[in-house]
Amino acid sequence: SSFTAVNTGSTPVTATITVTPALAPYAYIPGTSGVYAINTLTDGVAPGSIPAANAYGVAISPDGSLAYISGNGSDGLISIINTSTNQVVGTIAAGYNLGYETISADGSKLYVASYPGSVLVIDTKTKSLIKTIPADNPSQIALSADGSKLWVVTSYSGIVSVINTATNAIISSITVGINPL
Repeated sequence: SSFTAVNTGSTPVTATITVTPALAPYAYIPGTSGVYAINTLTDGVAPGSIPAANAYGVAISPDGSLAYISGNGSDGLISIINTSTNQVVGTIAAGYNLGYETISADGSKLYVASYPGSVLVIDTKTKSLIKTIPADNPSQIALSADGSKLWVVTSYSGIVSVINTATNAIISSITVGINPL
C-alpha cells in the first residue's frame, strides 16, 4: 500500500511518518486434510485448504509473515506458509509425529514437541535441527516471556520439564499430577 500526502497550506510541513505493515488477518486451523485459513476480519474461511499433511501444531513468526505448521504423521514435515499469500513456501524435515510448537521472540528458533520422546530445536533461517532434547511424551510447550526457559508438559509422566533455551538442557522437573495436558 501507499499513500500521498498533500500540503494544502502555504507553510512547509515537516513530519516523520512511520508505517507499520498490518499482520495478515488469518487464524490458521490445522486438520488432517490441510490447514484452513480463517479471515479474522470477515469470519470467513479462505477458499480451499492449504496443503500440509496431518497438520497439527501452529506457530506464527513474530513479524506475522510466516506460519509454521507441524505434521503429526510419518512424513515428519513442518510446512512454512507465507501469510500474505497463504501458500506453502517451504518445508523443514524434522522427524515424525510432530505436535505442538512455539517460536522464539526473535523468530530464530522453533521448538517442536515430537512424540514419543523429544523436543526439537530448529533454526528457522537454515531450516536445520539444532538439538534434540529428550522428553517423555511431550505435548504442550510454552516459552517464558524473556525466552530463557521452555516448559514442556510430558503427558503420561505427570511432569513439566523446564529447559534452559541458551543451553537446550533440562534444568528442572516439576511434578504436577497424572496425565497433564
